[in-house]
Amino acid sequence: MLILSRKFNESIIIDGRIVVKVVRLDSDVVKLGIDAPMDVPVHRQEIFDEIRRNNREALMQTRPPVPRLNAAMFTSPVPAAPPAAPPPVPVPAPSQAVAAEDPPVRVKAAPVSKVTTTAAAAPKSAARKKPRTTRTSKGKAQPIQTKVPTGSR
Repeated sequence: MLILSRKFNESIIIDGRIVVKVVRLDSDVVKLGIDAPMDVPVHRQEIFDEIRRNNREALMQTRPPVPRLNAAMFTSPVPAAPPAAPPPVPVPAPSQAVAAEDPPVRVKAAPVSKVTTTAAAAPKSAARKKPRTTRTSKGKAQPIQTKVPTGSR
């Protein structure tokens, strides 16, 4: 085991990729900051021991055997017969055609109502309620001065 002394804000570099830094010193607790690549697992000792114990228990457990697949599961079902074509639509014979003397049917159109513009349909710039402001060095809001052209065209 390598033993090193480090003061507050001093670091140790491991393998050129892992940095261990002393972040805080309390009475009996040292806080360490660890900067490591994502592919390097970093755990506290008690967590690492728990992971190792769970992995060993998982290897020792006996599992029920996986059922074998039979050949019937791999056969494709017989495709159903294609749907029957719809019956043909009868076409009236020329002798059954509509007589030319029947008057045409007229349909009356519904009246068109007036459409009004609501506040929801108005552009957002027109709906602005508060004047634009800017902050002064003392933190107070002050209206932005805009010049309005005067006179006629």
